[in-house]
Amino acid sequence: MEKHVFRCGSWLCAMVALGTGLVGHAMAQTPVEKLSPVDRYDYIASTQVIGPFHQVNPSPDPLLVDGGKQVMGMGSNIIKFTISPRYAENGYAKTRDPKINSLTQLAQEPSYKRLFAMPIATYVMWTYAFSTDKQLWPWHGHMKKEVLDAEYKEMYDFTKYLLSTYNGTGKTFLLGNWEGDWHLIEGAPRAKLKWETVPNPDAPQGMIDWLQTRQRAIDDAKRDTPHTGVQVYFYVECNLVQRSIKQHIASVAQDVLPSVNPDFVSYSSYDSTNPDKDLHHDLPTALDYMQSRLKPKPGLPEKRVFVGEYTSTRQDFAPLQQDAHMRDIIATAIKWGTPYVLYWELYNNVVNADGSLQGCWLIDDKGVKQPAYYTYVNFDRDARAYVSASLKKTGHVPPTADFQAFAYKWFSSPNTLPKKNEAGAE
Repeated sequence: MEKHVFRCGSWLCAMVALGTGLVGHAMAQTPVEKLSPVDRYDYIASTQVIGPFHQVNPSPDPLLVDGGKQVMGMGSNIIKFTISPRYAENGYAKTRDPKINSLTQLAQEPSYKRLFAMPIATYVMWTYAFSTDKQLWPWHGHMKKEVLDAEYKEMYDFTKYLLSTYNGTGKTFLLGNWEGDWHLIEGAPRAKLKWETVPNPDAPQGMIDWLQTRQRAIDDAKRDTPHTGVQVYFYVECNLVQRSIKQHIASVAQDVLPSVNPDFVSYSSYDSTNPDKDLHHDLPTALDYMQSRLKPKPGLPEKRVFVGEYTSTRQDFAPLQQDAHMRDIIATAIKWGTPYVLYWELYNNVVNADGSLQGCWLIDDKGVKQPAYYTYVNFDRDARAYVSASLKKTGHVPPTADFQAFAYKWFSSPNTLPKKNEAGAE
């Protein structure tokens, strides 16, 4: 999602089971605790903390630390955020530190280091290299070798750092991009409506070069770095999928994914999940389409497409209806079999032209935790109890399919939140 733009108007797979090796454990050079089987289990549904216009926090914690604490407070163990030269613009620091010139250096900045030390299992990151900043797009055919070499080295070094530092902790890191179709249309003649812009014919090849380089860097670093119980994966995010399905217009899903075959695909799903869309048809159809563009990969689950963004806004729904819409999206995605479903977002970051907040939030600008927030609290409580009971009874965490069935039933059941008041106040 982009600030000021409403594209609404802008987490199982094998990661779940211990036996699959997709979610490992790890001991780090920093004081990071090894996650228990229950703590590292994939509970699918969570949120993200990226560039909010408000932050209600009585403590002096910076945004990343506050976001991690809020996510853990809900009981979740998945968080999405950015790691890039734009970290200050996304609210993670007041200004950019001129001494930080790589992803590996940024990961050692105090806020990031504190977040990575928290008992969170899965970190989904918009990941952009410092060394190629402002050198990637607009795409025009094959990219320059020196740019790809710089991209490779920085992604390789960052992956090696994560594998070495968090070896043995049970953490998983997913490194990817923000909504890729906006990148793909850079440099093309802009249509009146941004999402109707058609990419330049030679744009897909440049993006393929970039994404193949990133996947290769991660794969090579994993090959070259001894590690156990920690994982790093690469993902590509798509956002304009329906137009390829319905009109065969060029997109990341249609024209880039087959040549890259990333570990995972993230779907910023507004063209299937906004209130004016046919959610129960459009979302599974889009997920099927992206899945069909992938080839199987050894050691990875069959279904590798997750919902990286969706929202339900206070602008469109009263708080209880906002929660109901969110639950419906989560249930629909889980029924399909997606690994993660990530809500945009913890705090609102979208403002209308008149200055009003659109209200895509779990905690509003007055600090009021919304009904959707308590849905996460209640689900994570029940889900952890389910996983703990299975572990105690069988000696194993539940298989992916069993947990999916549990989670789908939970989210598709009637809301049992106490109706204290329509504002959802505590």
